[in-house]
Amino acid sequence: TRPIIDRLLEYGMMFEEKDRNGDRPIETAIKHKNWSSLEGLLRRGARLRSTTWQAARDSDGEAVLILLNKLLDDASILFRKKRLEEAMHR
Repeated sequence: TRPIIDRLLEYGMMFEEKDRNGDRPIETAIKHKNWSSLEGLLRRGARLRSTTWQAARDSDGEAVLILLNKLLDDASILFRKKRLEEAMHR
């Protein structure tokens, strides 16, 4: 079965929209230690902002590792595509 986050996004959930606490779904996933939702949001293109890194720092090491792995994967793809300038900024 597909992750619930994929289904929610298909039904129109906006992953850049903030809730009443000012959190986007990516920060909520981190705060609730829902790693499968976090990974699903990252796969779908959720942006990493300073609030994302703050939530990860306040959570635990697992969230930080997931975010760092995403950055490395993105940089690797850009590097292979010879988009070196973009890769250096990941």
